[in-house]
Amino acid sequence: MEEAIKESLIKKMKTVNTLLQEVSDTLGPDEFELEIPHELKLRIPRGYLRPAIHFRRKLLCVKDLNLKCNISYQLLLSDLFSWLLNRTDIAYTAREMLIKYEIVLMASIAETLRVIFTTKNISFEKGLERLLNNGKISPNTEAEICWLWKTRMDIHLFEIQVQEFRKYEDEHFNRAVFAVRTMLAELNKNCI
Repeated sequence: MEEAIKESLIKKMKTVNTLLQEVSDTLGPDEFELEIPHELKLRIPRGYLRPAIHFRRKLLCVKDLNLKCNISYQLLLSDLFSWLLNRTDIAYTAREMLIKYEIVLMASIAETLRVIFTTKNISFEKGLERLLNNGKISPNTEAEICWLWKTRMDIHLFEIQVQEFRKYEDEHFNRAVFAVRTMLAELNKNCI
């Protein structure tokens, strides 16, 4: 990025951030009973969040339309998580929890893809092993999806034996996305 463009964008973001803080301060704390008019809500920039149809077109291996739609809605949510992570200064524990729920979301999609090609009546790991043995996914993809599933198991708060503070990093977000993206690409290739 050219230095002049960067400086111009920094100046604009300072203005946006100042104005956004003023609006937030005026509205006060977000109370559930507070009804904020639509005109006072922050507009997510158009174009970053891809529409559900974009994702449905990439789900070649998913034949059931309802399932294809529901997976695409989850992928749209993943775009929102990505926007929050990459375009805001969300930090510390809130950032980590955003990363955690991207992992949970991606694991849910991986689980659904696994069930489509095997059965829901076997363990997640056995299903992945079956996909590997049938040549539907590569050993590397199996390993990455196993990492994803193991990491996702921390969704059960009552089972976590340690505090989750400083547990999730940006690389985990990307790793989860790439694991599912690779799994989907391999499954798509095997269903054409």
